[in-house]
Amino acid sequence: MKRWLPLVGLLGLLPLAAPAVAAQPDACKMVRPAEYQRVLHKPVRLTLASGGDVCTVSIAGRPALLPNVFPYNPQVLADTLALKRSRGARVSRVADLGPRGYIALGGDPRWSKTTLAVRHDSIVSIQAGAGQTRAQLIALTKLALARI
Repeated sequence: MKRWLPLVGLLGLLPLAAPAVAAQPDACKMVRPAEYQRVLHKPVRLTLASGGDVCTVSIAGRPALLPNVFPYNPQVLADTLALKRSRGARVSRVADLGPRGYIALGGDPRWSKTTLAVRHDSIVSIQAGAGQTRAQLIALTKLALARI
């Protein structure tokens, strides 16, 4: 009986030691359509791609924003910022998006603005085309971060 007691004690601790893995939020549910409309001053339509991991926000039937959320990994964040810089984007910190919040301007002819911000164990990113301002993109990213 004595030799099983330490094993039982160890097994009792295993659930406490196991990391909790939360499901990633739905990219189309981070910001509500009414909130997009309030910030962008235009009606929008949200479309979740098959597979459920890519959301497209359309204005007047044309893709305007690509919100995304994925698990936080420091190397992925660093690589993404490096890739943006290598393509000619100007990457800068955005205090309103937290200590690990960034905006990349330029570097991509179609999606000229991208925010990246870390909250808890997720990276929230929103890519925008030429029709949205930097301030609008930051406001939408803040709304998304509040739901993570």
